Amino acid sequence: MPNFKHNIAVLLFLILSINSYSQNNLKCKNTINELEKLSQRKNTPQEFLHGYDLRKMTINLNVDTTSNFIEGHVTIEGIALCKTPDIVLQLADELSISKITSEGKNKGFTHKDNLITINRMKLKKGERFETTIYYSGNPLHGLYNKKSEEENIKVTYTVTEPFYAKNWIPIKEDLSDKIDTVEAFYTTPKGLKVGANGVLVETLENNASTTHHWLSSHPIAYYLISFACSDYYEYNLYAKPKSYNGDSILIQNYTFNNDKWIEAVKQVDYTVEVMNLYSELFGLYPFADEKYGHSLWHDATWSGMEHQTMSTMKNFNHGLQAHELAHQWFGCNVTASDWHNIWLHEGFASYAEYLALEFLEDDKKQLGNYKAYRQFGAFMSQNPIYIETAEEQKQIFEGSITYAKSPMVVHMLRFFINNDDKFFNVIKSYQEKYKGKNASTEDFKKLLEEETTKDYSEFFNDWIYKGGFPEYALNYSQNDSIFYISLKQSHSSGNNFFDIPRLPVLLVGTNNENLLIELHQTKPNETFQTPVDFKVDNVIIDPANDILCSVKSIENSLNIDSIVHEKTTKPSHENTRAIKNPQLIYLKPNGGNLTIESENIVKNVTVINTNGEPVLEASLNKDDKSELNISELASNIYLIVVEFDNGQREIKTIKK
Repeated sequence: MPNFKHNIAVLLFLILSINSYSQNNLKCKNTINELEKLSQRKNTPQEFLHGYDLRKMTINLNVDTTSNFIEGHVTIEGIALCKTPDIVLQLADELSISKITSEGKNKGFTHKDNLITINRMKLKKGERFETTIYYSGNPLHGLYNKKSEEENIKVTYTVTEPFYAKNWIPIKEDLSDKIDTVEAFYTTPKGLKVGANGVLVETLENNASTTHHWLSSHPIAYYLISFACSDYYEYNLYAKPKSYNGDSILIQNYTFNNDKWIEAVKQVDYTVEVMNLYSELFGLYPFADEKYGHSLWHDATWSGMEHQTMSTMKNFNHGLQAHELAHQWFGCNVTASDWHNIWLHEGFASYAEYLALEFLEDDKKQLGNYKAYRQFGAFMSQNPIYIETAEEQKQIFEGSITYAKSPMVVHMLRFFINNDDKFFNVIKSYQEKYKGKNASTEDFKKLLEEETTKDYSEFFNDWIYKGGFPEYALNYSQNDSIFYISLKQSHSSGNNFFDIPRLPVLLVGTNNENLLIELHQTKPNETFQTPVDFKVDNVIIDPANDILCSVKSIENSLNIDSIVHEKTTKPSHENTRAIKNPQLIYLKPNGGNLTIESENIVKNVTVINTNGEPVLEASLNKDDKSELNISELASNIYLIVVEFDNGQREIKTIKK
């Protein structure tokens, strides 16, 4: 999906045709009996949308950069899944149809309510059909024309996720009916280029125009079909993943034809590194026999959109490159079964940004910031990741859920598996099993359990199908060399208990000794004990922001006498370790003040609310201990951004 400008709190043809047909028959097995009844009763046009399988689309359109007006025709080829008298397609009412033909003859049709009903097709089950729709108009959505006088930019482009493909082409907006082949002929005035799906077969020079012939031969979901048109400057390079047996993979880039953007396009050299990385982690780039690339657009709403084999981008930001390229695996190659499961696209693509930082840049500051901001963004909503009502764009692409919570849940899954070989093998198997197909959350869960031989029902119930996150209150005390922890878990929006198999807790001594332990809490209130050979002065829950949780309180007032005779749990020592040279910060609510202790010099502190607004800023330039007056702040969750003399750290906290 498009990478929305939803800054989360500050930043907040014909191959596989037999397989495709078999796949669609399987998808229809639960509804085929209903489809067979279509000819036996009075039907609505919407029902006939599901009576056939799209096989090929041939697009012939005249486009330019002066407006979003289009004119031309589209040929649809398909096969009937049942006996059906009519064929129904979706096309927006603002587009005017001049005629429709089939087998060289004009066909009767109706066009209303964004539906075309092509009459008297009289198809038998398994019968192939071909029909051509001639139309023109200015789409209200989905196809846009933008200009910038300052930069001398004029560009026309499509962006149709989730429900706007019908605004520029006749289509069936059904994620499960991926089209085997899309062949496109875009005719433009001379001097313009068109970026589109698949391979640029040829450019045909006419008297005053150029026809750009593109061919996509991999199954493609309706919303991923696209083009972008401008007087582009072309900048090409090549990737050679270790697992690729061919020569190299073309990375074809269309940037705006001015000095600023011709210089900026060199940033896409980063895409080569990312493609090589993702091919190693997820499996070979799925469209290696075609290409990957970028076309620029000029838009104030979207940052980027992962059109299959050619993402359309606002700029060449590294994070945006990493996100949209990851979608070629998560969204393009394997497409969600429906929009309820959008986290399978955006959760993995957003987390892939983190992987690019981790493996290519090894920037611990950026890694920490990524997790802190995503967690903070996730706190803004209590909704589940599985989208219960997926009828509107704002429901599907709720930033705090789809772009913040989803990648954090993917990170937690990796953290809980605690074995990168297993984690990435699951992803590779997922990509291979559902290559060119659709998958649901349950499909992914089943494969995950098969690969890891573990039951993840509770994880999916807690983190995918239900909303909210755990909140912790920790009380501790120490008796000589034994350290006691009383941990209470509550729910941010409900009563269910989150089973966290690995909750990291950092114990810090008076002389900066430290020990990281991991707790597996099995009930809402539980007591733990562990030997510690130093005097503990501070305790930090989830110091590296690996768990989506909030900390309500940490106190040193546990009555040891009241628990010494109770059954206590020993922490897991499998991952218990000291942290070398930790960058530490402790936030201690103290009446109306917030005490900040650090071994580094604290220069500036910014407190940000859940709307992403700075509500308190202070310049300190102090080490050891600083006091920040927070008495005027309302009770809420806040992100504390602390700038050191040698870096930055983000900590989430709750003011009661």
